[in-house]
Amino acid sequence: MPTTLTQPDAAPAPAAGDSPLDLQRSALRDLVALATESATTESRIERDFHAATEQAAKELDKAVWTLRQRYESAKDQVRNKHRDAVAQVTASYGAGEKAVETETVPRVAKIDRDHESIEHALGEKLNHAIWLAESVHDVSQNQARAEYGKVKEKVTEQGEALAALEQQEWALLQQYRVAPGATPTDAPRRWFQGVWQPRC
Repeated sequence: MPTTLTQPDAAPAPAAGDSPLDLQRSALRDLVALATESATTESRIERDFHAATEQAAKELDKAVWTLRQRYESAKDQVRNKHRDAVAQVTASYGAGEKAVETETVPRVAKIDRDHESIEHALGEKLNHAIWLAESVHDVSQNQARAEYGKVKEKVTEQGEALAALEQQEWALLQQYRVAPGATPTDAPRRWFQGVWQPRC
């Protein structure tokens, strides 16, 4: 299922009465929201990719098992028919005369040829069915990898947007000449090098 990353709402234009600290807090809230959405989306994409791969493998195993069962069942039926036919011919051969015996030999040979031909045809059908199932599995995996790559690329773009917003935030601090001070306990935090850290 394709996953769409939504761009964060544009930060509202600063009001005339907003202080530099208000501007900083607004920028930090935007950074926190964007980082949280990016991390959640990437985690969900990885889970979906692994789940789809495992499901495809299970379906392939099930399809191969079903095909083998059908093949074995069909082969047993052919063998049973062959055994019954040979038994019938053998009984006729034992009860008949020389002419019947002469007629029986070609019939048994034909039955053997037919049995080998049918068994060979069943083997080819089984191989083709397994090849087709594996092809479908490979296509499904390739599609999942392609989708994962596209979405991961979007997540990377979101990360670049985070960096741009952080640069904009520091530009605002410099523009309004706000010196970094002690961070209050309830102050917003930022995502830096894989760890949530308080903004100084």
